[in-house]
Amino acid sequence: MAYISVYDYEDYKKFLNKWIELTPNKGRGQRIKLAQAIRCQTPFITHVLTGDYHFSSEQAEACTRWLGLNPTDAEFFVLLVLKQRASNRETQAFFNRQIIKMREQENILKKRLKIKEGLNAEDQLQ
Repeated sequence: MAYISVYDYEDYKKFLNKWIELTPNKGRGQRIKLAQAIRCQTPFITHVLTGDYHFSSEQAEACTRWLGLNPTDAEFFVLLVLKQRASNRETQAFFNRQIIKMREQENILKKRLKIKEGLNAEDQLQ
């Protein structure tokens, strides 16, 4: 499975859809597993991934555990969710500044450690 980085995305839904698509069998059954992991109904997952619904902060955090994200990547994912949930531009800008700062820190760390790619999604599942 190909590696994808949450830092390459501005939209947590696009990241999550791509991550699911890259799992074995093109994600078949993954929405059910995600629904179980965040304790919701499967149709809610579909509404989130294809519509205007959003995860709550608690659901976003549970999703990061299901994805197997490390703490820094998990924090970034939750910030993406919070930014998209924000109801006004000022709040969106507040979260966007944090997102930009984290993305810059990630790029500096990758350059310092000369990291070109991380674990692929299959390894992250394990």
